[in-house]
Amino acid sequence: MTIKKAPGSFRDPSGFVWEEEGKIYRTITEFYRPHWEKVEPFLKQMIKENLIQPFEETTPFTGAWKTIEVKRLPFISYPYEWSYDQLKDAALLTLKLQRKALKKGLILKDASVYNIQFDGAKPVFIDHLSFEVWQEGNPWGAYRQFCSHFLAPLALMSGVDLRCGLMMRLFIDGIPLDMASTMLPMKKKMNPGIHFHIVTHAKMQDKYSDTKKAEGKTKSVKITKDYLINLTAQLERMIKDKAFQLPEVETVWGNYYENTNYTEAAEEEKFKMVKELAQKFRGTGIAVDLGANNGRYTRAIAPFFQYALAVDMDPLAVNQNYKMLKRDKETNILPLLIDLSNPSPGIGFNNLERPEFKERCKGDFVIALALIHHLRVTAGIPLSLIAEFFASMINEGGVLVLEFVPKEDSQMEKLLAMREDVFYDYSLEGCKEAFQPWFDCEEIRAIKESKRHILVLKKMK
Repeated sequence: MTIKKAPGSFRDPSGFVWEEEGKIYRTITEFYRPHWEKVEPFLKQMIKENLIQPFEETTPFTGAWKTIEVKRLPFISYPYEWSYDQLKDAALLTLKLQRKALKKGLILKDASVYNIQFDGAKPVFIDHLSFEVWQEGNPWGAYRQFCSHFLAPLALMSGVDLRCGLMMRLFIDGIPLDMASTMLPMKKKMNPGIHFHIVTHAKMQDKYSDTKKAEGKTKSVKITKDYLINLTAQLERMIKDKAFQLPEVETVWGNYYENTNYTEAAEEEKFKMVKELAQKFRGTGIAVDLGANNGRYTRAIAPFFQYALAVDMDPLAVNQNYKMLKRDKETNILPLLIDLSNPSPGIGFNNLERPEFKERCKGDFVIALALIHHLRVTAGIPLSLIAEFFASMINEGGVLVLEFVPKEDSQMEKLLAMREDVFYDYSLEGCKEAFQPWFDCEEIRAIKESKRHILVLKKMK
């Protein structure tokens, strides 16, 4: 049997991941055998503690020493699509597992941010082969990687701008420490933890860039298990400290629901309408809320589907949503930070390691409320291209619930106030025509006490 490796699973000699008939498998090579026999009991304990994605051993793939089937996650996301607190929780989970592993004589051989996925509002570790037996005296080889993948973006997001997390789209192996050090304001760099783990670390990287010099320096330092446990604990305290708390900031859409032009009755009817449509088209697939803000409408539709994505471009709104989901222990909603006018592209080697957003997003029920006018007017995207983009994220037979905001609406008037109206395709009829090549229009509902309409569109088979 010929199998196709996952595009991002080629770097580790210990094994690789592949998918077959909707199931996820991971091979384990003979190379990893000395470690697996000691790592496996640890993994099973971590699964009991809900820290690592569950797996079961299955019939070995030809040529593999072992093969495991891994419980499939509803959706795969990436760190440049996470909010600040999502990245922070991913960092803390990585350190928690490192500390627990060390106590069992194991260590994380890599500390990649891509080892973490989110199951709803809960981070979970997915790379079962990232642990190995620790050799007495050896340093933590993944320390630099942890600092680049977690500390640097967290420091920049909290000290410079929340949007700095998007830099990880450019740097697939973490933000370079020298760049982070240069960008951080002096006050931030003076924090003892940041100064040591980012600023001084960057200088040491430069000083010992010569391999032989670095090797000699490493051998001259006595590394103990207690030292590594203390280093891990120090990093945990640092990330939980006030230096890594978000400052009080405001964003364009952070308080969206306080600044709408809906009357109370109109908002209530719209909410009821969307919920009723979700119930009508309920299923076992994925629902997607495009332009979700803090997830008010995502929560209305999520109970009728296996899983829901809450997609928004505002980092503060997405972070608020994540914190609420975490507080309420919601299990089937994943908030994502994505600008739909510039969604996540395919990145990494051959642009395939991390697939683009629309390739991963295949919804059965998609809502796009008070969104299309921003894509058309603010981003300048023609309605026909918006329709094609939405269609690419919806399964055949899936439903799109689209809110159309006319030019006579007060919010639209604000968008057009400072620019020439060249949007001749923008009308209710123009919208229906633009979506016609991909969708059948099931119905159009007017929202009372409003000039807006809800279009129920079904993707053609």
